[in-house]
Amino acid sequence: RLATHGFVVIAAEVSPGIGQEIELGKQILAGIEWAVAENARSGSPLFGKLNTDRAASIGYSMGALASFTIASDPRITTTVHISGGNQQAERVKNLRNPAAFICGTPSGTGADIAAANCDRDFKNATTPVFYANFKGGHLGIRQEPTATQITTLTTTWLRWKLMDDSKVLADLTARFT
Repeated sequence: RLATHGFVVIAAEVSPGIGQEIELGKQILAGIEWAVAENARSGSPLFGKLNTDRAASIGYSMGALASFTIASDPRITTTVHISGGNQQAERVKNLRNPAAFICGTPSGTGADIAAANCDRDFKNATTPVFYANFKGGHLGIRQEPTATQITTLTTTWLRWKLMDDSKVLADLTARFT
């Protein structure tokens, strides 16, 4: 979905386990480095087509934690954290730019296991943070209607932060209010 909006999407080559968010973050940064190099390489399909001044890191669960580990990298304009609250509270201090947190219901049947940490990260963030809760648990990104809501919010956030597309905010407000 993101690629259909003009974004280059690079995915890490791992299914990380608990505690592997630092290694995953390094893979995300390697992907950014590759894209920047391809933008500069004559003959590359990406040659001269990327705005290398704006990059984002997005992740779900462990990927969201990985995005926290690299959020202080100067190439990263924004981060999106889906159902990924930190177990190590100090990592929220890595945020240097506005971020979006999208987490599931904090309590009750089907609660998001990351919700309490998402709440704490939101309270401890020192940068502007958009925080949305969806009804459902940790797997909400895989289930309708929450999957569509999450991808819509993520796409809107990136179009606004990376493409200066303020029209999408009005569209989103009209859709979800």
